[in-house]
Amino acid sequence: GYGSATALDARTIQVRVPSGNSSQVRFLADIQNMQVNVTPQDAKVVINSRTGSVVMNREVTLDSCAVAQGNLSVTVNRQANVSQPDTPFGGGQTVVTPQTQIDLRQSGGSLQSVRSSASLNNVVRALNALGATPMDLMSILQSMQSAGCLRAKLEII
Repeated sequence: GYGSATALDARTIQVRVPSGNSSQVRFLADIQNMQVNVTPQDAKVVINSRTGSVVMNREVTLDSCAVAQGNLSVTVNRQANVSQPDTPFGGGQTVVTPQTQIDLRQSGGSLQSVRSSASLNNVVRALNALGATPMDLMSILQSMQSAGCLRAKLEII
């Protein structure tokens, strides 16, 4: 009933257990068998502007784009590939798999290419390997979000 459970935070619920041993056992069994639907997290990237650290959850994805910042340029190409079984009666299933190529250039430097499944983590790692400053990284991510290819909420602290 009302007041029997209180949310303490996003992961913790405080529950009032009824008195009486038989009621407590049944109540705990009911809780253990309860189905809990967890809603998916929103895609989010948090950047600490002072330290340059970037934290993102696994929901973050990228779409195709090209960004130039100072002497760095980033190109993300995403292509959907269709895998279809050869046998008509084999019972296989047609599957669409995204293929992404991320190219990073530094003027006067080398070209780095990273193949992945649209992972912002790979872009950030490659930019760090090229020596991008925290300000470069913030600007590139903000540009990607403005262009609509960063599929995430961007928070700068």
